[in-house]
Amino acid sequence: MYVSRLLMVCARRLQIARFTYGVIVAFWLATVAIVPVASAQAAEQLIAQKPFVATVVEGMALTKTSNGVPMAVFMPQGINALLEAVNLKTMQRVKLDEQRVDGQQTSGKAYITLPNRHVLIGTTTGFVYDVNPDTLAVVELELPAAMAKPAFQRVVLGEKGVAYFAGTVGASSHLYAYNYLSSNWRDIGTIPSATKGLAYAAGAVYVGSTGTSANVWRITLPQNSQGQVTSQGLPANLRDVFVEAADKDFLYASAQTDKGLTLIYDLKQDKWHDQQPGFGQISLAPPEPEPIATPTAPVAQNTPPAVQPTSGTNTTDTSPADQLNSPTNTNNSNANSQNNANEKNPKNTDTNTTTNTVPSSTTEGTTATQPVSQQTSSQNEAPSPAAPVLPPAPKPVYFGGLAQYDPATKTSRTYTSNPGFQPVTGNCWIDMTRCVVYTSQGRLALASTSSRGFKLTAPSPIVGGYQSLDLLAIGPDDTIYAGSSVPGTTLQHIDSKKTTLRKSVDTKGNQLTSLVATERAVIAGTAQGKIMEYDPSSQTTAPAFMSGISVGSSSVSALVATEQDKVAFAIAQAGSTTGASVGVYDTRKHTVTSKPLVISSLQSISSLAYRKGILYIGGTTTGVTGSAQVVAYDVATRSVRSKMTPVPGANSVGGIAASSDGKLFGVAEGTVFIADADTLGVIQKKQLAMKTTESRLVLRASELSVTIAGKLYKVDINDLKETYVANASQVAVNVQGDTYYGRNGGLYSILVQRSATSAAPTATRHLNSGVSPVDIKLGASGGLFILMIILLSVFKIHIRRPTYMLKR
Repeated sequence: MYVSRLLMVCARRLQIARFTYGVIVAFWLATVAIVPVASAQAAEQLIAQKPFVATVVEGMALTKTSNGVPMAVFMPQGINALLEAVNLKTMQRVKLDEQRVDGQQTSGKAYITLPNRHVLIGTTTGFVYDVNPDTLAVVELELPAAMAKPAFQRVVLGEKGVAYFAGTVGASSHLYAYNYLSSNWRDIGTIPSATKGLAYAAGAVYVGSTGTSANVWRITLPQNSQGQVTSQGLPANLRDVFVEAADKDFLYASAQTDKGLTLIYDLKQDKWHDQQPGFGQISLAPPEPEPIATPTAPVAQNTPPAVQPTSGTNTTDTSPADQLNSPTNTNNSNANSQNNANEKNPKNTDTNTTTNTVPSSTTEGTTATQPVSQQTSSQNEAPSPAAPVLPPAPKPVYFGGLAQYDPATKTSRTYTSNPGFQPVTGNCWIDMTRCVVYTSQGRLALASTSSRGFKLTAPSPIVGGYQSLDLLAIGPDDTIYAGSSVPGTTLQHIDSKKTTLRKSVDTKGNQLTSLVATERAVIAGTAQGKIMEYDPSSQTTAPAFMSGISVGSSSVSALVATEQDKVAFAIAQAGSTTGASVGVYDTRKHTVTSKPLVISSLQSISSLAYRKGILYIGGTTTGVTGSAQVVAYDVATRSVRSKMTPVPGANSVGGIAASSDGKLFGVAEGTVFIADADTLGVIQKKQLAMKTTESRLVLRASELSVTIAGKLYKVDINDLKETYVANASQVAVNVQGDTYYGRNGGLYSILVQRSATSAAPTATRHLNSGVSPVDIKLGASGGLFILMIILLSVFKIHIRRPTYMLKR
């Protein structure tokens, strides 16, 4: 009896424990397994993290480590200020780091190597970075709070620890002095142009200018007195002058008339010295070997005349740099004697050498002579009388294709062909014969005066910068197409259901400006006035756009699908004589069926919408011609039906859409508006943000998706009530209402809530998104079904086993 009661109590307690376990399981399934299915659909998901990379290099600087290893430091065009450094000895990339997280498009344009071997980089967004070549540490220099951040264009080294930067602030150009010894900045004042080069010589800064009176301007420091140098001797039809550099007693400038020229100005005589066919970007003389620490040995009596010191320029096909190179160890060369104040002088162990006199460069572009003496094999022979000291050979100056110019004789010589490369500004030389050259597309090479050729680095160690998402379209099958407007980037073809499956579509180097996806093809407009097609159904391992056709001389600024496999396109204003125009392209015939017709000579076109044969055109003004307009254009009759100004004072209608019930929606800078599609009368409008031209708009069902100044809003079309969603640029919405947008170079999505009766789509997570990369495939009904099975099995055990025990 006692045993029976004990068994009953144990059974009851076991039943309670298992019932509690069942409740816990149910709670876990409801909160962990099922609830995240619904909440994940409303959460932001990263589809592609910075897929757009383009190599646009606008300059670089050369320096050396404390061990003498040559380095190239540069910041390619892209977002977040990506800084790269390349070891030029191994041609390996040794640094690749983003300096910011603001998503701003920037580029390094002002480069200078300081005497301590540090590199300063001034960017187009007003930031300046100091790079230590030994540790590769980067420090952002602090500008004064009262100093507006300029778009730095050029920098040159001056005297007494000062570097001079040229930059633009709005429409004005400024000259800044930065003392790198005290870290002080000073705005010297406005100058004629910050984009036409910069040079320093003998207490003055020189800049170029453009226009009918193009010339070189001299800014004398510290008085800051400005004036043009003499115009006597300049070509009569000169319209552009770009200052390249000052070297020794001469200033070099690139000029443009009906052809390219190189102008040489005599700084001492204060007059124009010579003009030559255009040489291109200048790089100063190659470095000279450091002076030997051993005392000068007497010259043997039997020294051949061929090794005696010479003077004057070289008249053969051999570069003066080659004459100096032969007895010298190139690893001991240096571009700047001040940069190696802390380095040891190399020891020379050669026993059968010569004595040469070579020029030595300084940080200010002037020269001094230093004897380079080397020991002979016999020191016991009778010394001969000292050889007369002859003037040093003129320091060679090299230009774009390694063309050498001698100002003394006004003659030039080209040592190698130039396949599109340019030398590093200021000093491109890593030793006596090798010059670092590059292209704006990120190809790196070494040009040699001894071999008279280029040695291309393949693959290039230059990665390039991350680019922002500028173009976004969704096809009828929910396929995503995302691209950047920077040439060299590829279009991303992404499966919306399996976002890890994607293709990179070659844009053939074109700069894309507009994009639309139709049932037949993906259509893209370019900055060169072309329309290109990509067939997403083509089975190929190298997807690419077709060559395309030309539809105008200016950018194809907007595209919109109309009907019957046709796409309307807009050509941004190419000039006051042509104006902005619209036309129609047939995707089936691959031809223009309606040639471009000028709509306005005062406004460009920034957006398009289509409804029942009417094309709605959103304009953009230049800020002088008044407020931006919306134009209703009849495609069949090729005529303008009506016009309106939706938001007085707004300079751009960045997005526009038409609904089936006869309403027109748009965003003019920071204001959303609703208008009657037939009369173009404004019904309602609401300002969501301050005045900005960065705006996009998409209409889907009863909701607008609007991006304004980097923020994404959902706006109800009935009362224009807005809801902030996320920081974003560009936006696209599919037929289900899923939203896709870009931010900081990446592509994101927010999926709408699915009904409980339908299975939720797979939510593919990105490995770098901070979420476990597990596909969640359970819908609400599936989760409840599994929950019931588990609960039934649990309760079945709980009921039957105690009953069986009681019967026993």
